[in-house]
Amino acid sequence: MLNSIVYSLTIEISNPNLRPFKLYVDDKKVKNIELVNLLVRYLKFMPNMVFVDGIDEADYGLSFEKKVETVNIFLTFLKTQEVVTFEVKKNEDNINTAIKLADLIFEKITQTNGIFSTNLVFSMNWNGVRQIFLSDISGKKIRKLTDNLTDSVAPKISPQRNLVVYTRYFKTGGTSLRLIDLKNLDDIPIYSSKGLNVAGSFSEDGTKIYFTSYDGKISKIFIYDINKKSLESVYSSRSRLASPVKTYKNNSIAFVSDEYGSPQIFLFSLENKKIKRLTYKHNYSTSPSFAPTGTHFLYVAMVSGINKIYASSIDGADFALLTPIEKSFEDPHWSRNERFIFALSKESNSSSVYLIDISTLRYTKLFTLPAIMSYLYIE
Repeated sequence: MLNSIVYSLTIEISNPNLRPFKLYVDDKKVKNIELVNLLVRYLKFMPNMVFVDGIDEADYGLSFEKKVETVNIFLTFLKTQEVVTFEVKKNEDNINTAIKLADLIFEKITQTNGIFSTNLVFSMNWNGVRQIFLSDISGKKIRKLTDNLTDSVAPKISPQRNLVVYTRYFKTGGTSLRLIDLKNLDDIPIYSSKGLNVAGSFSEDGTKIYFTSYDGKISKIFIYDINKKSLESVYSSRSRLASPVKTYKNNSIAFVSDEYGSPQIFLFSLENKKIKRLTYKHNYSTSPSFAPTGTHFLYVAMVSGINKIYASSIDGADFALLTPIEKSFEDPHWSRNERFIFALSKESNSSSVYLIDISTLRYTKLFTLPAIMSYLYIE
């Protein structure tokens, strides 16, 4: 875990009960049970969960009881001695069970949504061709979603976690925007052209896809309605457009444009078509991701050759650097509980996914793969 100095950022967290909690774990008698080991490992991912050596130092205690057919898990609020019991039947899918338990325990302690069931999608080289992958936050369950003969990049997963949209390159030139149903892995094209077509995100309800199309001269932002299978062009420009994303505010999206010479982030009203520039502080600002409250957004700026993650309010008054260390990060995404940020960092031959606590700027490395990942996206 990396530690750094703390910067002030006033974010309207809907449930601010996310202070660091001290947890004492008594697992001496169940060290050989994989489910317990996984559960403890997941909880240790949380930057706001502090594990202590003695029960007298703790806010909560976590203990276990091994039965013939079940494992009983006891979460005790030590101040009141209130106990919550989870009875788990032994099964083969320990990873999914541990993820669900970690979410339940995190929610009981913090009174806010857990993030362990978060899904990550990304592109990675597989036998010389970039393919699309789906993973849990630990990197333990990685699923290859495509087996294409040409490169597949820029995946985005729907908020309902049932669909993935991505870009596939053609051998003869051009690209196809394609949609994968995660239940049966049906992979269908939704828009193809001789240009570059890249999705930015799904709408909040998962029924629409925002994407850009560039033919070498004109960039356009499209909205694809999944249910109606209809396409609407909402904005076009001679400048390069990218990353149209949801903002959690009705009838608006954000996107990146180099209209002023270098990439900057803009807010676009789908109602009156008005555009508002959001970033001014850096010459290179990309990869917007909005907090679920819609009040703040993340972006990546290049500073002295290093990709830094910043957070800003819409009006720019509330602003903070979230990665004040000599390490480049990219593809930042806000967690659903508003407290954490997921981000990708690359080395020469490996890639790591980090979880960053925006209140303390504590960094937890979730997992590392011995390959170059790109286009990280989370829901």
